[in-house]
Amino acid sequence: MQKAARSLAFVILISICTAQYSSAAEKVQSPLSGDILCTVTPVRRPSRTGSIAVTVSVRNRSGRRLNLSVIPSLELKGSKAGYWAPFSFESPPDSMVAFRRCALKLASGATFEREIDLKNLLWDLQISSMWPSHPLAIVPAGSYLLTFTITIEVIGPEVGKRITSKPVPITIP
Repeated sequence: MQKAARSLAFVILISICTAQYSSAAEKVQSPLSGDILCTVTPVRRPSRTGSIAVTVSVRNRSGRRLNLSVIPSLELKGSKAGYWAPFSFESPPDSMVAFRRCALKLASGATFEREIDLKNLLWDLQISSMWPSHPLAIVPAGSYLLTFTITIEVIGPEVGKRITSKPVPITIP
């Protein structure tokens, strides 16, 4: 009898937890990929400092206010390897501390835009067990495809979802 009562209590507890999780997931109203537009554009101006600047933007096309926890990053894909650099949305943008998240709060129809110098970020191979900790010099000179990605970190069906810009060609000197 006690065993049956414990089993019933466990089933009820699981049901309550599942219902609370489902309720929280519904309240978040996670966005779909089409609701957020990410873009990256190389800045085409002479640089005396040797900077490699790009402009990243995030546009909210969801029709509602967004309040998300995200990991923004830039990714360089070459013929032999890929590299990534997570960064913060703060001004000036800097490399992101390991496992830190950024708040992305955008009104319906709003756009967030930030200029970033690739040389000010910390980089590493995309396939690595280490959080990026190297200067851009780790990336061999050459031609790459650059993308801007945000990884959504929220409760619900969109957790871990990556929203990526169209790739743009860029040269690392």
